[in-house]
Amino acid sequence: MGAYVDTRPASFAAEATRQLELHDVPCRVATSRLGVGMFAARKIMAGECVLRERPLTLTVAAEARAHICAVCLADSRCAASRPQSAWPLRCERCASLSFCSERCSMAAASRHDGPECAALAAIKQDLKILDELGDLGDLDHIGDLVTQAIRILSDRTRGGDVDIGPAGKLGYSSYMGRLVGVMPSTEEGRVSLNAATAATLRAMPESARVPFSELAGLLTRHQANASGQ
Repeated sequence: MGAYVDTRPASFAAEATRQLELHDVPCRVATSRLGVGMFAARKIMAGECVLRERPLTLTVAAEARAHICAVCLADSRCAASRPQSAWPLRCERCASLSFCSERCSMAAASRHDGPECAALAAIKQDLKILDELGDLGDLDHIGDLVTQAIRILSDRTRGGDVDIGPAGKLGYSSYMGRLVGVMPSTEEGRVSLNAATAATLRAMPESARVPFSELAGLLTRHQANASGQ
């Protein structure tokens, strides 16, 4: 893949600043020698909440799926009624997502049932997918990237946008257009990115797949803007 080219219009910074002002965010967007960035528009006090925004895509890390509810993120180990090592409710089809209650299980259905559930089940059943990921050092990180990619492609197939807060509603196309990607600087990172792309596309139902280059480009952007713990 070639170097990323920022195709945003020259008016992007001014429009972004206007949107921040509408929501009383004490920041402005401007261009510096390092590119487009966000800068403080006034003195910001320690501990002050500057911006609260919902993530477009939120998935639970692989090592925490058993004890973290996939919807409300409640931890079974800290349950007030009866702390336990894992939540008893799981998706019966893919056995990948856990839920703290029937309410959360039902809330997940509209987004999880369909391509995402099928893909997560396929990862467990298809040895070729596991082999592709098994040769990589940081399997948990790559597995989490695959899970995020599955969610993104599933949302694309499902249609509709996600309300993330002050930035409005975002969908697949707008997500692709807003993010700036950074190509991994090491050969290992590039190999991992390609492996995650290949594994995702192998797991997804055919009707929910996109071209390899398109997904690889999205993950290049996504992993540079994702966070987790």
